[in-house]
Amino acid sequence: MFCTTEELRDKDVINVCSGRNLGKVAELELDTESGCVSALIVCPDSLSSLFSSRNHVRVPWNEIKCIGRDTVLVEIPVSLESGEGKSSFFGKKRSKH
Repeated sequence: MFCTTEELRDKDVINVCSGRNLGKVAELELDTESGCVSALIVCPDSLSSLFSSRNHVRVPWNEIKCIGRDTVLVEIPVSLESGEGKSSFFGKKRSKH
């Protein structure tokens, strides 16, 4: 299956561990050395999060279990959904260039 970035942005990201909708794909993170996608950046579905990247969640590519027609399924420990340990699980903060 092939998917454009525009199509990916329309997909809901669902955690299979909790069934929770984490939001929509906002952008992709690329590894410039390998040329591969390293993570999805997910924006929660709330108006306040549209204006702040603080609420965005970085989901490493290896945590993606399936990209379907309407959803992206990820496997994230439920204990990390609330924000505890989020920085260690979701990786380093991205620098803005």
